[in-house]
Amino acid sequence: MRDDMMGPPEEPGDRIVLVSVQDAYWLLEGEQHLKAMLSGLSPFPVPVRCITFETAFDLNLFLPDDTPVSGLWGINPLIIERLRRDEVLLETKVDQ
Repeated sequence: MRDDMMGPPEEPGDRIVLVSVQDAYWLLEGEQHLKAMLSGLSPFPVPVRCITFETAFDLNLFLPDDTPVSGLWGINPLIIERLRRDEVLLETKVDQ
């Protein structure tokens, strides 16, 4: 992990959480850190958490009732690959 990628210590509400289905990724929490994460130039909270679901149906069951997937920021898979290379992505697979 690159030292310049390290953000301040994580506090409650100060994190980045992504959700994914197959090769599609969305930002669930951490919009205030989106620009820093996308550019990789500014510190942002790490690890970036990514929760992976088998199907879009499973993802929709997980999301709060008032949060449609269409309302979330899409994240380019190349950004995900960079986060993996930099070893700042913590991936969790949800088995239904």
